[in-house]
Amino acid sequence: MIHKHHHLIELIHDRLSKTIIEHFIKNYSLSERQAVKTVSIDLNANYQSVIHKIFPNAQIIVNRFHIVQLYSRALDQVRISCLKKINDKHSRLYKALKSNWHRYGYIYFNVT
Repeated sequence: MIHKHHHLIELIHDRLSKTIIEHFIKNYSLSERQAVKTVSIDLNANYQSVIHKIFPNAQIIVNRFHIVQLYSRALDQVRISCLKKINDKHSRLYKALKSNWHRYGYIYFNVT
C-alpha cells in the first residue's frame, strides 16, 4: 500500500517468507527496493527479517491495528483479574467492570 495515497499495490498469495522474498526480488530492482522508506507490518517476527532482506533502507512500522489489539487484550486481562478479586459480585464496582468492558480504552482509539 502506498501510504500517502492509501492504494494497494501488491497482493501476494501466501505469507511464507520465501514467497515474499522471491516476489519482490523478481519483480523489483535493487534500486527500487532501496528507495522504499517505510514498510508497515503486523507483529509477526518473521516479517522483520524478511523486510530487512528485501528493503534494506526501509524503516519498519508496526501496523497500528495490532498495537491497539495488544493494548485491548492487556487491558481486558487486567479488568478480568480485578473482577476475580472482587468478592461481592453485586457491588457497583463489579457490575461496572463486568458490564461496561467495551468502554475501557476502546473509545480512545480511532484505528481507521
